[in-house]
Amino acid sequence: MLCLAMPALAPAQRARAEADRPPFRFQLIEFSMRLERAFHGVECPEYAIEVKGDGTGRCSCNPSEGVAGRFAVFAVSRAALRDLLSTLYRGDFFDLKSEYQGRAEVTVDSAGTVTVGGVLVMPNPGHRSVFTVRIGDYSKRVTVKTGDHPEVLERLTQQMDDMAASACGALAGTDGD
Repeated sequence: MLCLAMPALAPAQRARAEADRPPFRFQLIEFSMRLERAFHGVECPEYAIEVKGDGTGRCSCNPSEGVAGRFAVFAVSRAALRDLLSTLYRGDFFDLKSEYQGRAEVTVDSAGTVTVGGVLVMPNPGHRSVFTVRIGDYSKRVTVKTGDHPEVLERLTQQMDDMAASACGALAGTDGD
């Protein structure tokens, strides 16, 4: 019988490897998620929603540089936080790339030569979303500039919007629905 021994990770390497993965057991109060959005050509070009594990939420609108922003606070239920965390973990949010910025154009000519072109810019190139999740010392940030991105980000956006809708709809220039 052949037995191979793997070298043990040094404490610093082990700590770094553990910091690269989200925790699977933590206190709810250690959790926060922030969704920042930038829109080109709307009343509120910089809009953010943040929810925290202590059951508080805040949305803010920064209309333009040099103009005072507006904000509103709201309560977040434990059930809503649980659902948000379920989406994060079940949707593999923590395995996503850190940035999504468009689609490459791929062509194959008659000789079978593949050419990968530049990024196709999707409509509304001024739009951007940034998702930031913090759990204790762990942090994950995903930026979506334009183009295709994983469906889990759409679900997270909808959940955050739903939590903030009654308090924050008017800040974002929506009717709260």
